[in-house]
Amino acid sequence: MTDNKNIVHGPEGKTTEIFIIVSVFLILIFIGTAAYHFIEGWTYIDSFYFAVSTLTTVGYGDIVPSTQGSKIFTAFYVLVGVSMFFYGLFSIGEHFVKIRITEIEQIMQAQGRAAGQTQKKVKTRDEILKEILKEYYEGYDKR
Repeated sequence: MTDNKNIVHGPEGKTTEIFIIVSVFLILIFIGTAAYHFIEGWTYIDSFYFAVSTLTTVGYGDIVPSTQGSKIFTAFYVLVGVSMFFYGLFSIGEHFVKIRITEIEQIMQAQGRAAGQTQKKVKTRDEILKEILKEYYEGYDKR
């Protein structure tokens, strides 16, 4: 069994995760910058530029790896770095979406209390879809 008491639910627990993601981004960029500087002999600015454009999959093509070592490094850098980069971006986006959902739920609950309701229930997509299908089939049966 998993010990669930250490799991933080909701957007509050994401702050540390976002810090880790940003740290990983910076480490990936630093590793790429250093590697291209030493392998290719590029300036730090060119190396940084290439590392960032590679991680973001922009790849302008104005600077390209020319040695066998940098080509092999780039292959692994792309596979590992791009997947980590986009996973991090999606995680950060998810964090802000959850914050917004929590805000909307709090507003709806406050409106429900103001209207005299004890609790305002927010329907899930599945519940809404079931209602739509139920109404559709009821209308279909009457034909």
